[in-house]
Amino acid sequence: MGLGTYFLALGVTIAVEIPLLLVCTPSRDRARVWQIALLLNLFTHPLANLAYWEGLAPLLIIEVGVVVVEALGYFLLTPLSLRRSLALAALANLITGLGSLLLF
Repeated sequence: MGLGTYFLALGVTIAVEIPLLLVCTPSRDRARVWQIALLLNLFTHPLANLAYWEGLAPLLIIEVGVVVVEALGYFLLTPLSLRRSLALAALANLITGLGSLLLF
């Protein structure tokens, strides 16, 4: 994957995941959730792409790892419950993971 394609994939991920998270988050928590979501995506996205393109693990294992890391981040760094954090991380990554398979 070229650098331009990578940044396009990162941009699409952020453009899809953050609005989805905001729609599913109580209004009182939205400011904190979008900030943490951005930081978590900037952390997990490059690592997941590196692992995938280097063949370090199957895509499903990588995505599960991303969901776990992001869910823990939401739970520890926002007011969201563990259940909501896991559900939101799983939903957001399911959508962007499937979308990336179609686009890239």
